[in-house]
Amino acid sequence: MSLDIAQLTKTLEDEKKVFISFKKFDKNENAAVFHILSWALAQNDLLFLQHIVLTLLKEVINNGIKANFKRIYFEENSIDINNEKEYAKAMESFKTSVIQKKKEYDEKAQNFNYVVEISTQIIPNDGIVFSVYNNSKITKEEIARVKERINAAVKANSIIEVLGDMTDDIEGAGLGLILNLMLLKSSGIGIKNFQIKAEKEGTRVNIKVPLSIHKPDTISKIEKRIIAEIDDVPTFSDSIQKIINLCDSPDSSISAIATEIGKDPSLSSNILKLANSAALATASRSDTIPMAAAKIGIKGIKEMTIAVAARRVLSEKYKEIRGFWDHSNLCAIYAKKIANETGMKKMQDTIYLAGLLHDIGKLVLYSIEPSTVNALENAVVDKNRTDSALFEEITMGISHTDIGARLSEKWNFSDLLTECIRNHHFPQRSSEKFRKATCIIHLADSFLNIEEKNSNYVYIDYSARKLLNLDTEEKLHALHEKIKPTE
Repeated sequence: MSLDIAQLTKTLEDEKKVFISFKKFDKNENAAVFHILSWALAQNDLLFLQHIVLTLLKEVINNGIKANFKRIYFEENSIDINNEKEYAKAMESFKTSVIQKKKEYDEKAQNFNYVVEISTQIIPNDGIVFSVYNNSKITKEEIARVKERINAAVKANSIIEVLGDMTDDIEGAGLGLILNLMLLKSSGIGIKNFQIKAEKEGTRVNIKVPLSIHKPDTISKIEKRIIAEIDDVPTFSDSIQKIINLCDSPDSSISAIATEIGKDPSLSSNILKLANSAALATASRSDTIPMAAAKIGIKGIKEMTIAVAARRVLSEKYKEIRGFWDHSNLCAIYAKKIANETGMKKMQDTIYLAGLLHDIGKLVLYSIEPSTVNALENAVVDKNRTDSALFEEITMGISHTDIGARLSEKWNFSDLLTECIRNHHFPQRSSEKFRKATCIIHLADSFLNIEEKNSNYVYIDYSARKLLNLDTEEKLHALHEKIKPTE
């Protein structure tokens, strides 16, 4: 049964508190949580925390669901959850079961009395309290592990320290909790506003968002330095901008655009190369710019011009990252192929460009904080658990995706390009209008990360998989194999 989001929001507005109860966290519950927290934050001028609070809440909710699944698993297998030896051994098989049989556990949960309840309360002149309760008691060992991670996060100066020290991963969710705590710390919400406690019949986690937020000075300084660096990135040259403007004008002719292209040797070379590529192959070669321009079309010319200009500006200002453009080019190719396979053929060229430029923020980030970024990427690879954008946001207050989106806006890229760049790690954040394109970039990038041994299919965003009709690992694997380049 669908939740009435409008009514829930009205209840929160009138009574300053609202509850949602569920046994599985699916599309409807996800949408309700997102809209309610967004409304509550917006009413208190805190909407800039939307993505961070959503990340925190979803982690806590999913941990509550998993805690309930754990009780079901232990009951079905007659395992004593309070026996430490039995617990440690059973957890290994349980983690595998949850990943491989989540749908089965969702169905099983309907026949048990375990639930998760989330409440949102607005306390005037104080803050917003998000409370997640699940009616399965937390054990002494589980509480001890939680306290250990809270203490580690309080003492740590950065997420890198925590990752290096974290060796106990029996729960399979330790890193998620650490990320929550470091997000609270770096966002200015503060770890003191995270509480987990055992109640008589269950477990409760409270996250309080104060009405007044102050980021730690160290993070604010890094963020300000990066934003200043973005402001210093050059705009496109007058000649490039003239070509883009001509492409946007309904009165422009191909011949006039071709004349301007001919004044730029690098762009001319790329236009000729594209016109004679296998993708546009015809019986006759295009040996002149007017012929090539006519074959590519105005839309294709504009996208090629943007790609050439962006790479030129970034290459002149920043040292090239090893493998950066190789990854970007292959992501563009994969994205275009996925677009063709998922009903987005008309948008394939724009999606190709989004794939090419999805990581441009990394070039700025590497130039400002090279040692930090390298350490973060090594941590992500070692843990094989999460993605770099969230680590960057935790450690520096801004991620390569946000930096890339700021560049996109500075260069007047389309809204579609900007959203794909900003949200390709978290496609559920994208607006409905551009979500499918963003999911395609996310999937293309994820496939490459899998090939580079930095991830696996488990960590591909589930909302993206559902939207693209790739809800099983078999479907994902089949598509991945289909779009891989042949040797």
